[in-house]
Amino acid sequence: MLNSKLTSLESFPRIILQTINGHIIELTNHSLISDWTMVIIYRGHHSKNCTEFLNLLNSFHQQFADIGITIIAASADNREQLQQHLKKLTVSFPIACELSVEHMYQLNLHLSMPKDFHETNHPFAEPALFIVDEQSQIVLSDIANNPYTRPNLDLLLSGLTELKSQS
Repeated sequence: MLNSKLTSLESFPRIILQTINGHIIELTNHSLISDWTMVIIYRGHHSKNCTEFLNLLNSFHQQFADIGITIIAASADNREQLQQHLKKLTVSFPIACELSVEHMYQLNLHLSMPKDFHETNHPFAEPALFIVDEQSQIVLSDIANNPYTRPNLDLLLSGLTELKSQS
């Protein structure tokens, strides 16, 4: 359930997670080559739609990097689940795991419970996307309340290219 939707120019919460290789990563981790971050929250290893979206997003990875946007993805999966999911993914951006329910509430995400333990064994967030600027302010957010909604990446890239050229 949403408490209150995060809005543009609001600060993105400081959320620190681990990647599969144990590296600590802050979700708004700005690199030397980019000033904005695209934070992708996905349902987890059990979601075919999320797997397809992450793989598609990877084909746009360089185009987003060219306009100064780093991509970071995260889910509530544990390290073992992420390890299994990586076998289905072809991505060159970091993926973090163990997004907690507390983090999900901080981001005002829609939470879902597994239908059965064959799906997964923990609560998970429905898909969300945040664009965060160099001051960790939210520039754009898209929070879904279902597993089927994903942004059109061509349109998103075009819009962000225009927005970044104005800043």
